[in-house]
Amino acid sequence: MIKHLIADAISMGATSIAFDGGEPMTYEPLEEVITYVDNRAIPTMFTSGYGATMKRLRALKDAGLYSIHVSLDSPVKEEHDAMRGRDGVFSEAKDAVKTAAKIGLPVDIYVVLSKQNIHHIDEFYQTAKRWGAYE
Repeated sequence: MIKHLIADAISMGATSIAFDGGEPMTYEPLEEVITYVDNRAIPTMFTSGYGATMKRLRALKDAGLYSIHVSLDSPVKEEHDAMRGRDGVFSEAKDAVKTAAKIGLPVDIYVVLSKQNIHHIDEFYQTAKRWGAYE
């Protein structure tokens, strides 16, 4: 079913196929699904960083993943963890960015600005730069 959805989207002209929603890293056959994206489109993924080990990121890259976008709600560890409702998610995001950059997988920090975090706009930039994110 997923293979047909990807093929249909590409045949209709989609040039980017993004894996998102919930946490794609929890989907075990993600590497296989990424291989369904042919050379007419670019597969990308949005993640919180959960499960983004070196081994998994290499496997995703080898399957054809072009880039990842790691969500960050605050450049302050305690604020990010509180906004996500779980301790440690800031560290997961940081590790995902650094690991992706290390293996040559283009990575950016994906930020949705709001009144709760807009005062950190310069710190988001500095954090991305410090962690090795491309954007």
